[in-house]
Amino acid sequence: MDYHTQDFIDAGNKFSVDYKLLMAIATLESSYGLHVPYGNSYNPFGRKSSSGGYIRFSSWQDAIYNQAEYLKTKYYNLGLDTVDKIGRKYAEDPNWSNKIKKIIDNL
Repeated sequence: MDYHTQDFIDAGNKFSVDYKLLMAIATLESSYGLHVPYGNSYNPFGRKSSSGGYIRFSSWQDAIYNQAEYLKTKYYNLGLDTVDKIGRKYAEDPNWSNKIKKIIDNL
C-alpha cells in the first residue's frame, strides 16, 4: 500500500473525508495492508459485508475509494464526523478511537 498514498489523499478529497483517518484505519486494522482477510481481498479496513464475511475489493485503490465513500455516507453524513463519534459505531474495541488518534498524530 506504500504506493497508494496519493489514492488516500485523492479519495479523501473526493468524499470530503480526512485522508489521515483512512490511512489510520488501514494501519490499525491490517498493519497497513500486511494482514488482510482471505490473503488477497485488498481489504485493509477489516470491513465486513452484510452477510458477515469480509468484503473483497478488486484492488487497493478500489478499497481506498470505497472506504472513503463508506465513511462519507454511513458516518459523516449522519453527523458522525469525529474519530470518537465514528469509533462508537465502527469498532467493537472501546479503545479504537484512542488508537486511531495516536496513529493520526504519527502520520
